[in-house]
Amino acid sequence: MKKPGPGALVPLARITKTQGLRGEFRAAPLAGESVNLETIDHITLRAPDGTERAGAVERARRQKSFVVMKVAGIDTIDAAQTFVGGDVLAPETSLRALDEGEYYWYQLVGLRVIAASGRDLGVIERLFATGSNDVLVVRDGDRERYIPYTTDAVAAIDLSAKVLRLTAQEGLEEL
Repeated sequence: MKKPGPGALVPLARITKTQGLRGEFRAAPLAGESVNLETIDHITLRAPDGTERAGAVERARRQKSFVVMKVAGIDTIDAAQTFVGGDVLAPETSLRALDEGEYYWYQLVGLRVIAASGRDLGVIERLFATGSNDVLVVRDGDRERYIPYTTDAVAAIDLSAKVLRLTAQEGLEEL
């Protein structure tokens, strides 16, 4: 995955299903972070076939673990269905600033993962959420590793060097 440049669109959520008959859809936040989805004014929807449509957010409300959204110009269940399985994107510049030591998932994708011993474990391909913590999916050739994205497992993140370093926690070295 290529890192976004200035003003580039970054993924915020996956569109999981339609909601009602008037063009609303459910958006599952990628990092369990829904604040951007609930407050953003303009988004771009990308359908599974790559088709994109930009529009103003008419309304967004949190409901359980997802956000129900309505975008201007998408007014029927059929129009919303086109985007199910696709993504909600927004300009990087429109995202809220994070506190020191916090990162959006898209910022972590592509980082090289280094074990405490210095061994290169591969590159972060994607992340996913579990009930208790997020998980880094690290690819090294044909090998895929699952590493918990927790403060116990991650020692340091250096975005400029494109490196995530792991702690010496037992079990991480054997991955």
